[in-house]
Amino acid sequence: MTACTLRWPWLLLVASSVALSGCRERGAREICGNGADDDGNGVSDCDDTACTSEPACGVATDAGPSDAPFVRVDANLGDAGPSTECGPLDVVFVLDVSTSMEESLDALRAGIGDVWTAASALSPDPRFSLVVFVDDALAVDGCTPFASVDELRAGFDTWRAFCASNESPVSHAYNTDFPENSMDALYTAATTCTFREGATRIVVHVTDDTFFERPAVFSDSVTCQHTYDEVARAYVAFELRLASFHDTADHPEGFSAPYRGGASLVDRTGGASFSFDDVVSGRLDMGESIRTFVQTEFCTPFLI
Repeated sequence: MTACTLRWPWLLLVASSVALSGCRERGAREICGNGADDDGNGVSDCDDTACTSEPACGVATDAGPSDAPFVRVDANLGDAGPSTECGPLDVVFVLDVSTSMEESLDALRAGIGDVWTAASALSPDPRFSLVVFVDDALAVDGCTPFASVDELRAGFDTWRAFCASNESPVSHAYNTDFPENSMDALYTAATTCTFREGATRIVVHVTDDTFFERPAVFSDSVTCQHTYDEVARAYVAFELRLASFHDTADHPEGFSAPYRGGASLVDRTGGASFSFDDVVSGRLDMGESIRTFVQTEFCTPFLI
């Protein structure tokens, strides 16, 4: 988050688009993934036959974690039934590294030793990887797992220092607006990071900002590449459980509260939400919260 005061105009744009969605005339082209019934036929996005061929709408794809089974990116994959056997433990941190995030990264660094120890007690080879984002998203070292807890701490130190730059990690474009690109970062974690077959797969998402989705543009320079529904389908397809630290009071939409009438990412993945403000104020121990979530979720069926 920057000191920029333009926090709320994007909400007006969203409200306007929603209000207009009911006034579309038949014959218009359906835009897949924008949450609106563009052609006025009573269905929208992936429910519209016009979107059948869209990759995000359930077309078979091999995009995703290289060690994961071939899957169809579709929210109905749960019909196959979850695995109940204990296996590996794979954790990816998806961290906002904009200028307001220094304290949260300090809190994460302080508690990561306990998380690593607890994970090692559950699984002999837990893996921790890192994705960072501001207006664009980066899989750190290609999402290669860290070899030790000291290396992971060093990674947190590097990105805490980066926060002061007020830049994005890929383009290095200057950040001038309040929303950050959680959608592309979360999608990157799902489709770039390697999750082992049979693993309990956990994504820890940390941000104090709201988000845009495709085709919105961040800071007049970076275009969002993915929609909320694409992210949600990918997380269900790859059985990723989301633990999200965010502004649960003022900006819960999409993370722990419904977004455009649909269930939140936390609810869709059987995950958990935590107050970012409580972490920064010291009322909530981030390391303990993550440790408890990992211990609770390990060796339990996805979406139990």
